[in-house]
Amino acid sequence: MVQPGCRDGVLKMASIRQAWRNPLARAADRAQATARLLLATVWLCTLPVVIIVGSTVWQHVSATAEHEQQNRSATTAQLLEDAPAVTTDDQGMVTYRLVQVAARWMAPDGSDRTGTVTTAAGGHSGERIEIWVDRTGELTAPPVPLSTTAVLIITVAVGAALAWGALLAAAQYLFRRRLDRHRIGGWDIEWQRIEPLWSGRSRDEGGPTLARDPD
Repeated sequence: MVQPGCRDGVLKMASIRQAWRNPLARAADRAQATARLLLATVWLCTLPVVIIVGSTVWQHVSATAEHEQQNRSATTAQLLEDAPAVTTDDQGMVTYRLVQVAARWMAPDGSDRTGTVTTAAGGHSGERIEIWVDRTGELTAPPVPLSTTAVLIITVAVGAALAWGALLAAAQYLFRRRLDRHRIGGWDIEWQRIEPLWSGRSRDEGGPTLARDPD
């Protein structure tokens, strides 16, 4: 069974061949068919480029993510002071916010470290929270999961391909609009030439030619 996308592509190719083989096709028809073929070819040629660029970016990002996974680790930090209290808005709803609080934690080499950590408001001294540190024990952001990176790269690649296709489709639409105006102008010129012959009147006459009654 022929898929709808394949059937549409076959029909488009058939219409392009017909435009070139049809002796009644005008120059504008052939130009439109050629533009459609060229734009489709350009879009298809960009797909391998998107795949190559996406693969290169993935190799770089995955290497960075692997490096972060190997050099960052999760640990717990003990708060050394109470965090600011939780606040509420005008409607009595609790406002969630992050605050900076002094804390102590242990570095991967076993040494104690102190510093300022980010935690939720309302925490109390002595509570423990999860933090991420590097090999030297300094605070750092958690590593980005590979799954999140893969989804982001795929989304960007597909979005770029679709955006480029939309741009080419818009260019084809504008070109077709221009050709349509050219066709309409050509039809007006041809009608001015053919209409007097078809209606039986000359160009200089303001109305139709009346036939005389035979004697």
